[in-house]
Formats: sequence, structure tokens, C-alpha cells
Amino acid sequence: MLLNVFLLSALSVYGPTAIDEKTTSDTVRLKEVVVSSKLKRYSSGLSLKIVSPTELRQNSSALLTDLLSNQASVNVNSYSPGGTSNVSLRGLSSAHTAVLWNGINLQSSMNAGVSFGSIPTFFVDQVVVQQGGNGALFGSGAIGGVIHLDNVLPFGTGSSGEVMQSVGSYGLTYTGAKYTYSGAKMAISSRLFYTEAENNYKITSSDNRDRQINARYRKGGIMETGTFALTGNDRMVVSLWGQDGYNQYPPMVSNTMSSEYDYNHFLRATAQWQATRHRVDFNIKSALFSDWENYRNPGIERSNHHTTQGLLEGEAIVKLSAESTLEGGINASYERATSTNYPEIKERYRPAGVLGYRFKADDIGLESFASIRQELVDGKASPMTWSVGIQKRLMKGLQLRGNASRNYRIPSFNDLYWKGWGNQDLKPEEGYGEELGLDYLHTKNGFLLSMKAAAFNNNVNNWIQWKPNGSVWSPINVGKAWSRGAEASITVKQQVDRMTLGVDVSGMFTRSTDQTKESPTKGMQLMYTPKYKGSAAIYVQAKSFSIRYTQSYTGRRYYIGNTDWLNPFWVASVAVDKTFDFNWGGLRPFARIDNIWNEEYQMQKGYALPLRTFQAGISVSFGR
Repeated sequence: MLLNVFLLSALSVYGPTAIDEKTTSDTVRLKEVVVSSKLKRYSSGLSLKIVSPTELRQNSSALLTDLLSNQASVNVNSYSPGGTSNVSLRGLSSAHTAVLWNGINLQSSMNAGVSFGSIPTFFVDQVVVQQGGNGALFGSGAIGGVIHLDNVLPFGTGSSGEVMQSVGSYGLTYTGAKYTYSGAKMAISSRLFYTEAENNYKITSSDNRDRQINARYRKGGIMETGTFALTGNDRMVVSLWGQDGYNQYPPMVSNTMSSEYDYNHFLRATAQWQATRHRVDFNIKSALFSDWENYRNPGIERSNHHTTQGLLEGEAIVKLSAESTLEGGINASYERATSTNYPEIKERYRPAGVLGYRFKADDIGLESFASIRQELVDGKASPMTWSVGIQKRLMKGLQLRGNASRNYRIPSFNDLYWKGWGNQDLKPEEGYGEELGLDYLHTKNGFLLSMKAAAFNNNVNNWIQWKPNGSVWSPINVGKAWSRGAEASITVKQQVDRMTLGVDVSGMFTRSTDQTKESPTKGMQLMYTPKYKGSAAIYVQAKSFSIRYTQSYTGRRYYIGNTDWLNPFWVASVAVDKTFDFNWGGLRPFARIDNIWNEEYQMQKGYALPLRTFQAGISVSFGR
């Protein structure tokens, strides 16, 4: 079992901007950031949030749910720390949020979800939150937005390594280790992690329990990554990610007991060949994923699930001129699922074709793109999707950007085939999204001011909803949803001698309503979707020391019509670390406090989350 294995800048950068060469050294320019290849080429007009390297480092002993909870643009729903959790964007559902690991979609073919409580931040080098749909680029599920998780492995940096150990409240332990060798033509990286927690935190329950029960988890995994320069024009990138976990399902605060749990493990492998021939760049990508889950509710239910997903993708990018490129691609994916809850093995084939055009003229400050995609599901055409985007410099430091897209999501296997409940006549969900925004950037003498504002609109038709028919629940295409709103952010940063002081403030208003004809909740806010969400951070960073205070706000969320809701809540955290440099490497003690002000809150009705928690640890590193 994998569980037996033993196991940078405080500025958050938003969107594509051009920053003066004299800007402080830890300011990141988008064109220098390695992101998923398609996102890098087609970022004009899109709303992006690149999580800063400092935030990643300070959350390296946490799971990805904890990192994203502080982002105003991300709505997180969690039942318990380390347990089942999902994220959503722009007022839509988690099934409408694609999650890409090195460009490969991680969404489950069974339930269209991704559990962020199972992804260690330690395994990710860069996190980019792309708001807004773009199904033409990223396929099914990319309606509300995309979370990009990328690994970065450059050449020529030498050997380095890190061993990290931390402990925290309620039996939390976290161990991580990694080693990297980076030569002139070969770079390899190995990472290991193991974490567990009792999660017996204090709660207030109707049966007078003062502690949470049956919420324990343990997870461990390994990731291997390699980049190889085969020739001057050819490069091969391979990745292998294996993980194993055990999760208990906590009871609601109104229940006395729960004994549910599951064992889950997966193996994910990808390979990518990148080549340049004259004026054409080629990118051939393949992937094979295999996931297992064994769910147990003693005396009530036992179920086993196994999914296999394979992908082969080829792209050719032709340089038509210094300003324009034309891209064509084909994508073929295969999905197979075996489940106790399906009458038989289910599988489907999904070939797709993509065509895109990109124009970029720096002299006039104009970028634009257009793309179309057609996908077949077992020979039947899904809705054709398209996307267009534009970004124009209006004056020095000020840019106007906009995009529009048609997007879709095919039904999951659970929607179609769940024994006695599934509906094989379901149609794909489809919809349109639009966005218009302004970005302003000013830098001078170590001072940086960045301001962004955008308005957005999303419409989804054929929304798949599970409805009761007597004692049986079945999914049907009755739903229509309309999500619209505005978001804004301000970053102020000043370098004083060798120290950087910064403030980030961001907020989001989302009106996301049920527009289903004759629905009793028509015009009401969708379940668990806050109208208001915001965050603010104050940070200080020197060469070897950093401290960051973050305060986030989540507004009222309805769970029954517009009559019953979860109260708004404020959650604050502080993270601090200090690096001591030696000839052989470095020593970095770190600590964090979450929910500093002891706020009582819930993300899901009836599931209490911890009050104030602590975590402290030390990281020992060597090499460059």
C-alpha cells in the first residue's frame, strides 16, 4: 500500500499583464510563468488568478482545499478537514469546474467531481484559477471555469532536496520529502507525502457530543516527474502519480453515530512529446488514469467502484507570421467504469477535433484568439463549442479585455447508469458565457499598484437535476440556471530596502438563480452559492522571512429555497516562516494558525468545521 511509504513572491498576480523590467524581483510576469500550454497561448481576455509562490510554500503542508478556501474567486464546500470537498466557480456547480493536471482533466467519469481534500499542495508547483467557461479549449465540464495544477521542471538548476515534517491540532501529522536533479538535458523529480489526522475537534451537537467522531483520515502518495531533451528540438515529459487513502464520513451534528468510510487509491500516468519542425510546433500527449474506491457502511451498504480513463491528444501549431498562429488538434479519450451500482460494465469513446487562431501584435497592444471544438460521444455529436477573446491596450498600464464562449458538459456515468435511478435519455448540458473587464497596472521605484474589475454572465440549459419520483430519485434535464455578477481586486506592493510590504483585497458578487420553468425555486439563489465572497491579505516578505495574515468572508448560503440558510462567516489565518541559510542548504521553521478568531461555521448543512487550529513544522533543504 502507498500509505506504507515513508515518506515562492507574496504577490498574487491576476491575469495577463506586461510589467516593467524594473519592477521588484519577485513580481511575476504571466509570459514567464509556466502554465498549461493552451492557457499560456490563449490567455488573452481570460480572468486568471495565479496563486503566488509564497502562498504555495506556506501551504505546502496542507491539502489543496485549505489553499483554495482563502481565494475570493473560489467557492469551497467541505464536510470535514481532509474529507470530501469540492470547489465551484462563477456561481455554478463543481461539475461545471474542470480540473487540469498538466493539461489533463481529472474530473471523474462516474460523478464529474474532483475531491480537493485528496490533493497535497506539496505535489503542485503552480495553481491557476481561470474564471469563466472555455469548453472549446478544455472540453466537457469547463462551463464555470478551470483549475489548472501544473508541475514545473526546468533544466540546469542542479541537485536539490527537501524533507518536511509538521504536526498540528487534533492528531494532525504531515510528512513530505522530495528530490530533484536538473542537468543540461535531463531533469527528474521525486516526491513523497503522508498525512493523517484524528479530527476529533470540538463541536456543538444536538445529542450533547462535544467532539466530532468518525472523521479520521490518512493519505499518502508518490509522484515522479521527468523532462528529457532528446534533441535540440525535441523534448519528452513524463509523470507518474500514485496515491492511497482512507476516509471516514463524519455524522451530522444532529446524528449520534456514523460508521461510514471508504478506501480509495489511484494511479495516474502521462507522457508528452514536444517538438519543433521549421514553423510548426507539435505537442503529442497521452494519459492513463485508474481509480478504485471501496465504500462501506457496515450493516447497510457495501459498494466497489473502478474507473479507467485513457487519452491521446495531438496538436500542431503553425506560425503563419510574426503575429499570428493557426492551431489544429485531435483528442481521443476512452472511459470505462465498473461499479456495484451499475447493472454492467460501462464505457464510452469521445473523439474531438479542435481548431484555433491566435493574433498578437505588441506594437499596437492587441491580442485575440478564436477557437472551435466538436466532440463525439459514442458516435453522437455533442454541442459544437466555440470561444473568442480579445485584449487591447487603451493607454499605458490600462487594458480592456473580453471573451465569450459556448460550453457544455456531458452526463456522468452515475447520471446515466446508477442502478434503478439513472436516466440514459439525458442530454448534455450546454450554455453561454461572457465577460468584460478592465485591468490597470502601475509600477515605479519599487511600488506596484494593480487593479482589476470585471462583469460576467453565464447561462446553462439542460441542467441535470436529480428529482424525486415517489421513493426513487432520478436525474432529468429540467434545469436552467443564470449566473451573473462582478468581481474586483486591488494589489498594492512597496519595496523598502530589502523588504516587501503588500496588501491584496478581492471581492465577488454572484447572483446565481434557478431559471427552470415552473420550478418552485425559480428566481431564487442556487443552493450553497454565496452572493458575496471576499478576502484580504496583508504580508511582509524579506529575503529569509515572511508573514501573511489572511481574512476571508463567505456570505449567506441557502440550502432550501430562499428560506433556510447557513450563516455568513469570517475566517482568518496567519502563516509565518523563517529560512536559515547554511553552506549545505537551509533550515526553515514554519507555523500557521487557522480560524484565529474561533468562528463557528459550516460549509455543508449539519457538518461542523473546526474552531481554532494550529500547525507547526520544520523543513530541511539542500542544494540550489
